[in-house]
Amino acid sequence: MERSPAHYQNGRFKILAKVNNDDTFHDFIGTQLKNSSFSINTYFAFLFVLTCALISIVIYRFFWHHPIELFFYQFVLGVLLGIFLVPFHELLHGMYLKILGCISIGFEWNILKFRYSCFSNQFVMSKKEYHHFLITPFIIITIISFFLACVFSQFEVLFLSMLLMHSSMSAGDFALLSFSSRLNRNSLFIYYDNKVKITVFMTDK
Repeated sequence: MERSPAHYQNGRFKILAKVNNDDTFHDFIGTQLKNSSFSINTYFAFLFVLTCALISIVIYRFFWHHPIELFFYQFVLGVLLGIFLVPFHELLHGMYLKILGCISIGFEWNILKFRYSCFSNQFVMSKKEYHHFLITPFIIITIISFFLACVFSQFEVLFLSMLLMHSSMSAGDFALLSFSSRLNRNSLFIYYDNKVKITVFMTDK
């Protein structure tokens, strides 16, 4: 497919929506999370099941006389490691863009505002590619975390709490996934304009 936005800036295509990647993005996430959709419902269901699993493991181990302090330390360490998974998460976004053939990839970090992103400026993706771009890091990190929790079962609270923290920070990806899915157009084309920090959603007329 054509990767340049200039190809779509003619009478055969129109802009459906724009999403700002600025201070209002957190408001956008909050709005999307309030709207029921398959991706949002799946996201919340995953968080709920993961939380219940963590609580069940701690209760089960406690009744078998394992020291509760051990699980507390694992949980705290897991939360901290979950935060430090952010760079790895964004690198996975970047690796997917490389697979698509993107040459120039950028990263944006704002620790104070807790905003982080990986982008390819003016690189057009199809709807399917965009959805894969959004969800790939979440799937890979989830699989790795579950695998480690199974192999090193004595540290399962550590790995599952790490996954819980990472999953809670993936809300932006699921918000964009839900938003783009609700546009309900198969011929959807998406690109990011770093100059104005806006994600543009286009379709044919």
